Amino acid sequence: LANTNHVRTEEDTSTARTFRWAMDFLEDNLRGQPFYLLVDCFAPHEPWDAPEPYYRLYSDPNYTGNKIVHCRYGPAQEFGYTPAEIAYVKAQYSGLVTLVDTWFGHLMTKLEALGLAENTVVFFLSDHGTNFCDNAKGVIGKPANAMYPGVMHLPLLMRLPHGTGAGTTHAELVYNLDVTATIYNLAGIYSQDGIHGQSLLPLLTNKNSWHKRDYVTCRYAHSLCYIDDHLWLLANTDGQLEQAFDL
Repeated sequence: LANTNHVRTEEDTSTARTFRWAMDFLEDNLRGQPFYLLVDCFAPHEPWDAPEPYYRLYSDPNYTGNKIVHCRYGPAQEFGYTPAEIAYVKAQYSGLVTLVDTWFGHLMTKLEALGLAENTVVFFLSDHGTNFCDNAKGVIGKPANAMYPGVMHLPLLMRLPHGTGAGTTHAELVYNLDVTATIYNLAGIYSQDGIHGQSLLPLLTNKNSWHKRDYVTCRYAHSLCYIDDHLWLLANTDGQLEQAFDL
């Protein structure tokens, strides 16, 4: 809260300021050499304090309960959170998501206006999500042992010049590190030591060089998550299976 005490308007948020800097970068490098720009936006993240107009898009106007800016992680019922309180937190989260959407849209508009859209590849992705009790144990937040879809099923959007692959969706199992491999591929860069991940371009250009993964895994602290086309497993680093879901 101390870090966000200065926020009075939407323009004061770290989201707006970060994307403003990104747009300034585009203008500064308009006629320079090819660039790589990483825009690391902290939101949506605690504290749950979306600008009021964004929160109101999703909120119950009659809510008068606790204003929870950072919920405890775990089964919400054990903490005594009411359905109305959970809905409040989710409305704040949704408002922050829409705030990011809005400013990402401003960045894309700037890219078009500067004439950079047709020679720039754009990726949009997240590092993780969060749970809102829509899981087997009613967990809210992102504790390590609750790697449910709310945390693990991430947005990944790609925009290639000239509309290549536009409007298509793919259900393959991919990692964020595949984005790194894709950037290497696009830039014609090769590492003598090799890199993890594989380029996503074959998926978007309908080439047969994509190697389908049988599964993906993730470790978070002492917890493990395994996902394939049929199973979603949660275990720990001692090899003990904790939950199994037939997809």
